[in-house]
Amino acid sequence: MRLLEGEFRDGKMVLAGRRPSQKSKGTMIIHRITWAPLDPDRVHQLWEASGNEGRTWTTVIEGTLVRKK
Repeated sequence: MRLLEGEFRDGKMVLAGRRPSQKSKGTMIIHRITWAPLDPDRVHQLWEASGNEGRTWTTVIEGTLVRKK
């Protein structure tokens, strides 16, 4: 994935990009990463992938990022 594009909207940052599949030759994978603030020190991150032009999505990574103090 070389480039992610998106925007901050409805309280979330959503970026997406495409890259060739490493498993299925000739298939493009869309990666979509969403960050949503939970409070001033925590952000929820959801990274999803789709191999069918966004009709269905699979969670790649989901978690909470916490500011280091």
